[in-house]
Amino acid sequence: MRKFLFMALSALSLWGAGQLSPGVYRELTEIQKLIEGKKSDEAAKRIDELLAETQGDYNLAFIYQAQGYLYLESDQPAKAKASFEKVLTLKALEGSAYLNILQNLGALCIQDGEYEKGIDYLLRWLKEAPKPSAGVHITLATAYVKLEKTATALEHAKTAVALATEPKEPWYRLLSALYYQNGQLDNAVTTLEKTVEFFGVKKDYLTQLFGILMQQEKQAKALAVWALAYRSGLLESKEEYEQLAMLHGSHGVPLDAAKILVEGMQKGILPKDLEHLRLTYEYFLGAKEYESAKTYLAQAAELSEKGELYLQYGQLLFEAEAYAEAAQAFENALKKGKIKHVADTWMLLGISYYEAGNDKESKRAFTQAEGFEKSRASAKSWINFLQSRE
Repeated sequence: MRKFLFMALSALSLWGAGQLSPGVYRELTEIQKLIEGKKSDEAAKRIDELLAETQGDYNLAFIYQAQGYLYLESDQPAKAKASFEKVLTLKALEGSAYLNILQNLGALCIQDGEYEKGIDYLLRWLKEAPKPSAGVHITLATAYVKLEKTATALEHAKTAVALATEPKEPWYRLLSALYYQNGQLDNAVTTLEKTVEFFGVKKDYLTQLFGILMQQEKQAKALAVWALAYRSGLLESKEEYEQLAMLHGSHGVPLDAAKILVEGMQKGILPKDLEHLRLTYEYFLGAKEYESAKTYLAQAAELSEKGELYLQYGQLLFEAEAYAEAAQAFENALKKGKIKHVADTWMLLGISYYEAGNDKESKRAFTQAEGFEKSRASAKSWINFLQSRE
């Protein structure tokens, strides 16, 4: 908060003998030199002595002002505030000196948690100052936030950012947060985009931007943001990798989705469990990367308690004319059980063994298939054919 106090010790050099009594002017000039020389204790003693021997509201107002700035310089804000309040009580200062007191008091009160009192001082400053101040507006914005008056805080934050001669990162953070709190999501997005542009790619900003875009159901833009975070090495958690893979998959880029999952598992960010292995298989399959799809389907099938995944694995191998491997996959599917189409699986197993040149095992499989009404006729035909070859 100190940077908002606008200390003006150098103002003493601008005071003329025609404004102050000559003695007070000379003493304040000497006190200024003591302060600049870091002799705060001696300066404080000289101010106390000067106050004790000085009369006249105008002279006293300048002395209390100097005392206030001295207390600020020595990190005694409560005493500074008391001195500045005495200046206002005297009602002797005007112009820039008076405005400086209002500004400092406003900032000091807000720093001390006296938000309404501080706001009153700063609003008086805004009313009387010749030009608006970005610093005053941002201080008011923070005070109104403390009072949970976010709509008013937003107006002051917008004005502060507009008046600033150069972008200030904390101000943009506050502005984007206030836009969000006031339900102005598009403006929050625009402000966060500018924040990234001005201050660089940072995870905090991208996370906020991603969250708002997802809330708005603008998934394509959210994907672009999360992909930027990924390329910048900012994604580290299981949830973040899963979100990125899901978005790639839902936007027609299954190969990128699969690669994200593979990388996550390789780095230990994602567990190499049934869920992630099966999802990786599905993405590779969607991308027509069949060899990779088979690799991850086989791993998923091994972990599954059911035989369905081995059945799918066998079908992929069968279509690739890898009949011996397909037969083993169908055997594993039947062994694990809990498959929907048992008769069809026995039939596929029989055909796979036949194509692999193993008539004996082929006949055994068709004999099992013969026990199901659905496949009985086809199985019997195969058995007769195999017997004719003996």
